[in-house]
Amino acid sequence: MGSNIVYHYCSLDTFNLIISNKTLRVSDIRKSNDSEELKWISNGIIDSVIKYVLSNNTFCEKYHIDNNKISFIESQLQRAINAVFVNNSRTMISLACCFSEVGDLLSQWRGYADDGNGISIGINKKILEQLNTYKFAYQFYKIEYSNKKQQQFLNKHISDIVTAYAQANSDEITDKTFSDFIMDLILRMSTLLNDAPAFKNKCFSEEKEWRICIKTFLYNIINGSNFMENTKEDIGYPEEDFNYSAQLSNGLIRYPISFSTRCNKLVPYVDLNFENIKNNFIKKIVIGPKCDVSVLDIQMLLASKGYDFDKIPIIHSSCTYR
Repeated sequence: MGSNIVYHYCSLDTFNLIISNKTLRVSDIRKSNDSEELKWISNGIIDSVIKYVLSNNTFCEKYHIDNNKISFIESQLQRAINAVFVNNSRTMISLACCFSEVGDLLSQWRGYADDGNGISIGINKKILEQLNTYKFAYQFYKIEYSNKKQQQFLNKHISDIVTAYAQANSDEITDKTFSDFIMDLILRMSTLLNDAPAFKNKCFSEEKEWRICIKTFLYNIINGSNFMENTKEDIGYPEEDFNYSAQLSNGLIRYPISFSTRCNKLVPYVDLNFENIKNNFIKKIVIGPKCDVSVLDIQMLLASKGYDFDKIPIIHSSCTYR
């Protein structure tokens, strides 16, 4: 059963809200405790591009690559990285709810469950995996921490562009062709932002994180169906209006986008309601090492909110932390 469960660590107050409201909160990933969220994968882009350019002799000969052109490529890519990954020129909003493969991990208790005073909620992983049928907007995946695999991901997206331009006919290459190459690299970086939430610094690898990621755009939360109707074909963004609820095929209901405040920040979020599948959604509960609630306390809460409380294992953490 363990492999089919992922765990959401939270404070006791948040646990009470999750169980009572039957919702999980998916909030702006840029407001997390990792300052490099969404930006981490961009750190290797320039090195990967330069590597593939210099290793392709045909490309270098056809486009007369010298130090000046290498410097030009680097400067253009850095400007694009700043625009896309730092300043979010795509106005894309990535919302996340995070889980761990491990339900009783000391670092998780300390960092995400009120220093061990909270709860770890075991969630049915198979239900969350069904979010991937929505492709772009809704995803559930395991975080990739490996530098090698992250580099392979970048190489895959960059090598084909360099190879394609290296295969161009020499007599058809102009100064504009090289500019087109730069533009295609910049456009590819823009698409890399879609996958950016899946990559993190290996320093976080102990967390063994999985996450729900919901992506939308500013245009999807502007009130007024006329705006959406008149612009959706031009801007090419998903049509789903985040001002309204949406019923998902795995039984979850996505509520409209809302906002909270945290540490002087305005944080957009959506809640996923699991009322219709609550007895198949919550699979296990672990009481934190410093949490004073009893198994009976939690059973009474579950029973009062309509759960099959006797079918949900409830255990105490084995961590000797105080």
